[in-house]
Amino acid sequence: MQQTIGFDHQKANSFNCGQRALIHALLLLGTPLSEDDAHKTTKIPRWFAKINGTNEKAILRGIRKVGCVAYDHSYSDPEEARAKVDSYLKLGLSIILCVEDFKHWAVLAGRSGDKYMWIDSFDDALIGAWSWNDITDWIESDEFYFIAVSPMDPEGLRHSIVPQFSSIAKTLKADTEFAQWYGYFLEDLLEVFDCTYEKTSMSAKDFFDKYGETIYQNSVSWYAYADEQSNRWEYENMKRVALAHKLTVSIDRIPEAIAGLTATLTCIACGCG
Repeated sequence: MQQTIGFDHQKANSFNCGQRALIHALLLLGTPLSEDDAHKTTKIPRWFAKINGTNEKAILRGIRKVGCVAYDHSYSDPEEARAKVDSYLKLGLSIILCVEDFKHWAVLAGRSGDKYMWIDSFDDALIGAWSWNDITDWIESDEFYFIAVSPMDPEGLRHSIVPQFSSIAKTLKADTEFAQWYGYFLEDLLEVFDCTYEKTSMSAKDFFDKYGETIYQNSVSWYAYADEQSNRWEYENMKRVALAHKLTVSIDRIPEAIAGLTATLTCIACGCG
């Protein structure tokens, strides 16, 4: 069975909250990772996670294995911890947080005013927002331990959705299927958008404004039985993810990007994608 790659719950009795937290933290930065690969990069097999969980060394290993940078911190003063958390969130870094007296891993995904946005794979709500006092109660320990995650190249933080996660969270909560498959949309897009930092690169917004509708119409025209509602959903979600992560494509690669996205959507329309 094909795995979902996205913002999703951990499976019942899997005890792999560490792997789910890693997946969510990386996805916020624009790096999709499957659950199988999360277990491989942390070197924690599923059977081991069920018995012993996942410690911080394994999560740090997983972060570095996928080519990102990890900054881990431990504070006894909650306000010092908060100041450091705020500085990271402001920069666009995601944060893997140790809660429930070192028994569980979750993610801080951004701020909305005085509320801290969280993603918890074990919570029915999955995504929520709490005050800092609520966060400290959740930690249930005198030690505040967390791991901030960043792309290797700081320029990559321009693709982080942490700064605007509060607005994106509304869409994720309203459409759980979109949330669950978020990473697959991103994977397909990263084959089209090379995300260079050249000043002459075209933004995803300009690309979709200029070519998007034509690409979509061409993709569904090749298959007489295309499901208009389903295919429009796929297209709009791809566009939504591309804009959220501020993806870019090199000017000289635009024809290839048009062809690539058309092929992807055509494959979806005929049911082979």
